[in-house]
Amino acid sequence: LYDNSTLTLINSLASGNKTGIAGVNHNDSTKTGNNGLGGGICVSGASALTMINSTVAGNKTGITDAFYNFIPKTGYGGGIFCADTTINLINSIISLNSERIVDSIINNDIYGDYFLDHCLVLDTSGFIPAGTGNIYLKNPQFNDFPANLELLESSPAINNGNPDTNGLYLPETDLNLNPRLFQRIDIGAFEYQYELIDNLEIIPSALDFSDVLIGLFATDSIMLFNQGTSTVLIDSLLLPENFSLLGKDGAWHPRLDSVIIYSGDQENIQLRFQPEYAGEIVDSALIYTNIQP
Repeated sequence: LYDNSTLTLINSLASGNKTGIAGVNHNDSTKTGNNGLGGGICVSGASALTMINSTVAGNKTGITDAFYNFIPKTGYGGGIFCADTTINLINSIISLNSERIVDSIINNDIYGDYFLDHCLVLDTSGFIPAGTGNIYLKNPQFNDFPANLELLESSPAINNGNPDTNGLYLPETDLNLNPRLFQRIDIGAFEYQYELIDNLEIIPSALDFSDVLIGLFATDSIMLFNQGTSTVLIDSLLLPENFSLLGKDGAWHPRLDSVIIYSGDQENIQLRFQPEYAGEIVDSALIYTNIQP
């Protein structure tokens, strides 16, 4: 996509593509290979790309087919390459793409400047993550990569797209002509078509802060255990007033968002309580998940 072009991709798939020669010919030093940009998609020249509920996987850049004739060079953006612009990715998977560097092939999904909204990106080495509701460094768990890019039941992409689909102009069906919306919308081009059941256990079920002094902090923890076979995304974990939760950034917050718990995994969460007055306080936490939006 070049020279001030504009493109919107919805329910699209970019897979099995490759670009670039990535080398210099030993036999004729005057011939220089192309290092390759964007194995799946290349965007430059102030162009604008918006990609919605799409999948970019299994693409390669900087490919050298005849190793004895070429010195490998670096390719950029095995999945998507972006230069001189910023592209918007919404509810999309960019994963399991690769690029060739000197003497080896590495995972590299995207390169450049991006704004991501509820996307899944396995490798983040080529860009600075920006946006909300995104899943990084997790395998999307395709049915049979690269032949079948539908989602397994345990995929973290299921039910983890942005539930607000207003203005996305999504069609009624996904790339397989199945219903595009099933429970909450998935990430990627293929919608998982079977109902998932939330099986999230909270241990302990209640906390007792009876010995805390007014104005001081008391701390404790809870464990969230995913006993189901599907991934659970906690959109929001809300506690009553005077309680706070310890985030991944080391700071205390009144709520936590986008907590991902995979099948069989657990998440330990620290919380603290600071009472302002004496007396009995009985209240509950609110947990909103992708299974029960």
